[in-house]
Amino acid sequence: MKIVGVFLIIVLALVALIAFLNFQDVYRENPDVFIALQEKDAEIIRLERELAATQQDLADQLAKTEEAEKDIEGLLNASKKTKQVRDEIQEELEKQIEDCQASKESLEIQLQHEEGFKDITFDELMQFLKADKTDEKEYDSRSYPPYTLIDFSLDLKRNAEKENIYSQLVVLSYESCRYDFINAFRTTDKGVILVSPVNDDIVTAELGESFRKQNGYTMLFEDIILQVHFLR
Repeated sequence: MKIVGVFLIIVLALVALIAFLNFQDVYRENPDVFIALQEKDAEIIRLERELAATQQDLADQLAKTEEAEKDIEGLLNASKKTKQVRDEIQEELEKQIEDCQASKESLEIQLQHEEGFKDITFDELMQFLKADKTDEKEYDSRSYPPYTLIDFSLDLKRNAEKENIYSQLVVLSYESCRYDFINAFRTTDKGVILVSPVNDDIVTAELGESFRKQNGYTMLFEDIILQVHFLR
């Protein structure tokens, strides 16, 4: 058996030697072919490396795309929530505006039916405000008793009623939990007129807006109007 094994090894070695010699002969006869094959092998290796790099780049881009899609989805969800909150706020503001309009209409009806008071025009209201001295008083919250916005408003109301002119106190409630007082008068030609008792300015009081900003006053604090209350 050992002799057979040795014999086989010798045979295989001879075959390999013959093949190598034949390869050398072919290489000598066609060296360009073998060089071309080597260059092709090198090109294939280079392309395989580039392909692997491209696949890695694509995998990285895919991961970034998936992350971007998650971010976009998060932004869309946040946008939906923001829109929902905005819609709720808008709905609440519209309801408050409707309530304010109803209060204003109720005020007009009340003013129309107040007995003992004369009807006045807008010009007559201006004449009364010009003659009235309430706006010449000084605001003083430190003395006792103090003289503040409600005192201005009450004095203007009392002075108007002495002239048989009906006036109502109007309380402006703000989101900052503060408030202001103004006065309301009804005129026959321009309807309900709101007046600041501290300076006789004709003012507006739109819900959801800053009272001072909409009337051109200096902002002293957050005064977004939440409610408008008409008092007798």
